[in-house]
Amino acid sequence: MYAKRMLYALLLAALTVSALAIAPFAGAQEGSAPDYWPTEGWRTSTPEEQGMDSEKLVKMVEWLEAAGTKFHNLLVIRNGYVVLDA
Repeated sequence: MYAKRMLYALLLAALTVSALAIAPFAGAQEGSAPDYWPTEGWRTSTPEEQGMDSEKLVKMVEWLEAAGTKFHNLLVIRNGYVVLDA
């Protein structure tokens, strides 16, 4: 059971890192710079404004806590906006 939880946590982390690596270039045409990159801080938004379901994000955090996953912080960025910082 512990191995399964760790696998889910690692998968979630890998997906988050992958999304962050791609996010600055999403929508940018080849040879052009992204329209936004945080220099002094991230922009914030509601999950719904960025096409995400806030209830599912809450359930994800609750599931991680219930599974005993130890994390200091969970940051979700979508389209260059912070939508969750728990």
